[in-house]
Amino acid sequence: MISRLFASGHGLIVLAAFLWAVEATILKSQSGSINAIGTVIIQYAIVSGLTLLKNRKTATELANLPRKMLIPIAVVAAMGVTAVALFYHSYQFIDLSVASVASRVTVIFVLLFASIFLQENIAKKRLPWILVSLVSAVFVMLPEPQNLSLTGDIATGGALVLTAAALWGACTVISRKHLANGNISPEAFVLGRFGLSSLMLIPFWFVPWGLSESGNPLSVIGLVAGASVLTTIAYWADYAGMKQLPAPIVGLLEDLLPVFVVGLAWVFLGESMTTSQLIATSTLLFSTYQLVKK
Repeated sequence: MISRLFASGHGLIVLAAFLWAVEATILKSQSGSINAIGTVIIQYAIVSGLTLLKNRKTATELANLPRKMLIPIAVVAAMGVTAVALFYHSYQFIDLSVASVASRVTVIFVLLFASIFLQENIAKKRLPWILVSLVSAVFVMLPEPQNLSLTGDIATGGALVLTAAALWGACTVISRKHLANGNISPEAFVLGRFGLSSLMLIPFWFVPWGLSESGNPLSVIGLVAGASVLTTIAYWADYAGMKQLPAPIVGLLEDLLPVFVVGLAWVFLGESMTTSQLIATSTLLFSTYQLVKK
């Protein structure tokens, strides 16, 4: 029964969402011991290494690509690394649950960039949901809705999350544009993205990682490495699930990610959301689903 569930597209997407939520919870718990750069270095080294081991034949395809095809892959790699680092850095300013929910506005940036660069018109029926999503994201970041002042840590954390969401949206649109041409397989694109990301991170090996002197640095690195293995499996499961399901169903199931994060952050990190934040979360997830639904 369980094996059949996780062999289906629905089970794979849910598994990916849960693993990403577990990974985020682990990384948040270590955010005071290792900085965002150190976290990204460990994560991308492991993700690219495991992806290469899983897709050895794809490496040949990647090596034979025309050099001009490496440009969009490199752009996506650079933006993806930056987005992940900004998102991890936001943990220093706002709760994980808030950051995870607010990052769902990535859907809005996908629609916006697709309309600009792919000439995909935004249907008028989606415009109200875009507005609802943006307003809901603001209220998710406000513990006290009567105080509409986005200042201090809330403003910094919110800016980091929204910038990361914009970069992720741009990554999605660029990837779609070049994958649609059929010049490269999705597997090769993903492998190239993580491989180039790892190369881009080499200079940052010499940047202090901010490892805390208290506690065992090897233990911290081990936890981050373990979380990175989980996110690698999540990428594989998500991709396998997307090949079996229509986009609206994928979007609906991926909305479980912030739900899982909110639950895990409450149990293991002691985070909690106010009633107004929970209402805003529900509204945001519902409205972003309306945006991905055809």
